[in-house]
Amino acid sequence: MLHDYQIEIVKIILDRVKQNSKETFIEMATGTGIYKVIKEIIHKMPSSNILFLARGLPNNRLFREVKNVTVSFYPSTLKEDIYDIVILINTDYIDEAYYKLLRKNYSNALFISFCSSESHSKTWLQNKKMDYVLSAEKAIKRGLISPNITGYLFEKFAEIFLNQYDFTEILKDYSIKYHEYFFLTDFLLKKNNQKIIVEVKGYQSRFVKQSILNQAIEQVSHYNKIARKIFDEKVISILLVSCRVPSKEKLKYFNERDILIIDIANILYLIDNNKKLKDELSKCIYYDFENIEVEEPLLKDIFIAKEKNITNEEPVTIEKTISYIKKLEKLKPGKLDNNDKKYEKLCYDIIDYLFGSEFARVEKQNQTDEKMFQMDMICSLKGISDIWKIFLSYYRSRYVVFEFKNYSESIDQNLIYITEKYLFDAALRNVAFIISRKGFSPNALKAARGILTEHKKLILNINDTDLINMLRMKADGLDPSDYLLKIFDDYLMNISK
Repeated sequence: MLHDYQIEIVKIILDRVKQNSKETFIEMATGTGIYKVIKEIIHKMPSSNILFLARGLPNNRLFREVKNVTVSFYPSTLKEDIYDIVILINTDYIDEAYYKLLRKNYSNALFISFCSSESHSKTWLQNKKMDYVLSAEKAIKRGLISPNITGYLFEKFAEIFLNQYDFTEILKDYSIKYHEYFFLTDFLLKKNNQKIIVEVKGYQSRFVKQSILNQAIEQVSHYNKIARKIFDEKVISILLVSCRVPSKEKLKYFNERDILIIDIANILYLIDNNKKLKDELSKCIYYDFENIEVEEPLLKDIFIAKEKNITNEEPVTIEKTISYIKKLEKLKPGKLDNNDKKYEKLCYDIIDYLFGSEFARVEKQNQTDEKMFQMDMICSLKGISDIWKIFLSYYRSRYVVFEFKNYSESIDQNLIYITEKYLFDAALRNVAFIISRKGFSPNALKAARGILTEHKKLILNINDTDLINMLRMKADGLDPSDYLLKIFDDYLMNISK
């Protein structure tokens, strides 16, 4: 039985076919049932001659009972222009030249292309209009796929991380067929004549139970044995994990099971001078990794960086800072021309730029369960810098709320009382920032102080000048969290009982 969104996708595709549209593009996150949609499409078009193309061998059980479908994989060598429909899956893993070649070879066919939200934004597909979009973030939020956001984000980081190195080919979600079974490994890397399979595991904690690690080792070991039989050669197997694994354990698994474990200490060693990668890593690690001692991996020669990736990050930071300041100064207060939405988006980008490494998870326009309140932005904290540690420890605030207000006048006390409703102790949500053009009015400041002394809820005031000062600190290589700590200190030191 199909979900509502899958029914909607099928309807969109069938409508496009009726309209004789030569191209249809569907973006579906991994795990949202692409094969279910394809099966339904095939069922609805029994008289059409269909070519199905995928990266790697697809599960043939899907097509076992249908006679109107030819199954092949990239790069296809079939050239007969006899197909009415060509269905492409993993379209984000083929280049535009190959896609154009397919269109030329099957000029009479209608093309239905599926891609994943994780990859297509970086390819030629970003210039194509998507007929339906279901991103991984939306799917997680709607409960359509597993809410293991840590694992999902760490896999995204892994892809960026691996692409920094000199592999001849990187295949994501590679399907390994063995007899009648299919196994999906996260990455298959090719380096000269060497094949490397990589399994990625993201965890929220710095250390994980030995039983969990053993399970991951067994999975990689199983893939390793199958890959060796299929490729008829020795295959390097890597387990890439976001946690810390003791050095003795890594050496033991390498010697006894032929598995190379790359843990957080090894990752930090490999990306030591790459600020961009460190920023990406901080987005998917829940704990403070700044004080972890780096460690050279056992087979570091596998990870040879591409020369073109050696860049100086400092000019980029300064340029970005100047850009944000100019946008902030240029944007006018009020709602005219959707300036309130533009300010909200700009503030979100600035906060993410300044403090992104401090947040384990970020949600925009977050609604409470009963949909009574909608917060502009809510973040869960890692507690790296002092100010965020204070929020976690002394205010029991695992989550911090941000509100962005593009008002031409100072904030009045009514907004303070509205923001207070977003905060309550049972949800570990006791701290909020209100970011506005001119800051709090005297009455708003008085209301915020009253809420703090009576209910222990902290509502802090940030204006445009504060944002600009923190942006300049970032460009100077200083920590903007220290500026927030000063705001916090000044606020508390002037509160009477």
